[in-house]
Amino acid sequence: MDADVLELTSRLVAVDSQNPGVGEAKIADLIQYDLAAAGFEVTRLELVPGRPNLVLSVDTGPGPHLALSGHLDTKPVGDAIGQWHTDPLQLTVQDGIAYGLGSSDMKGAVAAMLLALRKHAASGPSGRVSLVLTADEEQGSDAGAKMLSEALPPALAGVDAMVIGEPCGIDDPWEMLALVSRGICCFEVDVRTAQGHSGLSARLGRNAVMVATDVLRAIETFVPPIASPGRVEASPTPPGSRCRRESPPSRPSGRAG
Repeated sequence: MDADVLELTSRLVAVDSQNPGVGEAKIADLIQYDLAAAGFEVTRLELVPGRPNLVLSVDTGPGPHLALSGHLDTKPVGDAIGQWHTDPLQLTVQDGIAYGLGSSDMKGAVAAMLLALRKHAASGPSGRVSLVLTADEEQGSDAGAKMLSEALPPALAGVDAMVIGEPCGIDDPWEMLALVSRGICCFEVDVRTAQGHSGLSARLGRNAVMVATDVLRAIETFVPPIASPGRVEASPTPPGSRCRRESPPSRPSGRAG
């Protein structure tokens, strides 16, 4: 990992942003201060107090508009603290692997995006790069992505493509590139049938549990219809065979999410 990325990742990991927990205010303050000191104007959107989102754009002339997206929160340490062999809030590099809470999910990617934005501003090609850093990714995104989608900042108008730095893999955090995101759909299903003992199902009909299994099977086999798949063939719910796998240039720095 680039030394500058590692140093910035270390600073970000040191700021507690557990969710549920303290939230993202302190890490957003740190990033916003650094960017303002470098001459960037940052838009801070905070629908829920203490849960800020940061958005900024760098325009170097006519051309495509690329957005880089990352989230500021991490999973909580919780009762897994006994499984840590290092301080979760201190980035520790051992055998080429960086350990720290959120180092791969996803403060390392956020650090890389911040540095990439600065390089684009200094010497990038003609075009526009926007940085979108959201709150609340680990707990439903109501204070983050949902808020931004409802109050779209002007800086994000006309985005041609968005790169999300979320680790995407099973054996290694960065083992593949997922070309689309299926999004999130949360709902509750109530199943109501005639009440009765399971031993009387032949007479009273199938009980609610059995009907619920039909619903689960239907969800498992559901394939979202795609009217316009886009220029790159991809599936919104990709098993491994449908993703384009890429070999990382070096060992990924970040194991604990």
